[in-house]
Amino acid sequence: MFAILRPAGAARIAAAIMGAAIAHAPAHSQSLDQILPSAVAIHPKVQAARAAARATGFEIEAAEAAWAPRFGVVADPGLTTNKTGGGSGSAGDLGIRGTKLIYDGGKTDAEIERQKARQSGAAQRIHVAVEQLAAQIADAYLESVKQQKLADEARRNVDAHSDLVSRVAEIANVDRGRKSDLDQANARLEQAKVTLATRQAALTEATAALGALVQRRVAGLQPPRSAAPAMPASESAALALIESHPAILAARADVEVAEKAARVADKWRQPRLDLQGTWGADPAGTVNRKYFNTLDVRVVSNWTGFDGGAGQAAANAAREQQQAALDTLDSTRRDLSTEVTRHWNAVQTRSDRAAAWERLVVQLSSVRDNYWEQFKIGRRSVLDLLNVENEIFQARTNAQTDAADQEQSRYRVLGATAKLGEFFSLPIPTANK
Repeated sequence: MFAILRPAGAARIAAAIMGAAIAHAPAHSQSLDQILPSAVAIHPKVQAARAAARATGFEIEAAEAAWAPRFGVVADPGLTTNKTGGGSGSAGDLGIRGTKLIYDGGKTDAEIERQKARQSGAAQRIHVAVEQLAAQIADAYLESVKQQKLADEARRNVDAHSDLVSRVAEIANVDRGRKSDLDQANARLEQAKVTLATRQAALTEATAALGALVQRRVAGLQPPRSAAPAMPASESAALALIESHPAILAARADVEVAEKAARVADKWRQPRLDLQGTWGADPAGTVNRKYFNTLDVRVVSNWTGFDGGAGQAAANAAREQQQAALDTLDSTRRDLSTEVTRHWNAVQTRSDRAAAWERLVVQLSSVRDNYWEQFKIGRRSVLDLLNVENEIFQARTNAQTDAADQEQSRYRVLGATAKLGEFFSLPIPTANK
């Protein structure tokens, strides 16, 4: 959910770039459980989310500091001369002034609450970044494992055709009239080799994409743990988990931020009162003024009765932003629901096919053995043998693809419900300063 090149083009570009970047890096044989913790912890997306969360902590401090007393220097000292004979002396002012906010209609308190809501949302976005990266890395790892298995099937297909060529050659050496059978078998062998090369290229692209995510070469892929034990009991149970998804919690925090911002904006009519104390020069003196001679304490008010409509416009904008945050929350919920339903259905549609593929492979293998016996006595053509061999390869390939896709879909369900971090015991980094 939580972008845009076509998939095939993106994979090839990633493979080319990462091939140059990590071609000479040492390869690591690691399981997905070993790769994920370190790859996620140091990823720039997670670090950026942590930095953004730390920034909100400082912004809370800045908002709270509005209630603190402020002190500064009042300085405009000078020299004045009386041309009528009064001589010259000090003028202007030099002193210390302190100011303390005592009332602003609740604007400062609302701003503090707004910044705390932003901090809550920023903390959830760290969790979102961890879950999204875990989902991307897991998906890339499972895709690499799938391509490795498909390449193994293609290699097995080459071996089967090589064996068939050898056996047909023995017959052709005895019966010269069957040389055309050997030619057809050799042609299918070359076709099988092309298929193997294609599968190996797909494996290279998949591992390069994985390397781009984890910033290292990964070799010796290991089958990952099955996600089946961690799957929710039902689709409705999976959909219920969405409400605790960090993306939803972050979107809710954004709604709260917008609500607090609207409160701040709505208080534009409220006056501001400050207690102000100044230790400075005697305001009555004009010549030879004495600095740091008088303490002046007063309440200073600031109220704008008319601002040309700027305050009201800001309040209207804040209310629209609040509505936008509510719509974003609803959109996030819908997107996650769509993801969960799509991947759940993908798991279910493949659940009943594994046994069917296995039975088909057994039956086709029996057909192939029968065809060979009939071929030896001239009752079957070599095309029959080659076709059934290809059907076996396709059935085994489809079985591997279905099994791999089903496992990928299980992992995607965990990703869509933000349960991959829990499944892999990934720590969620904090935003401590």
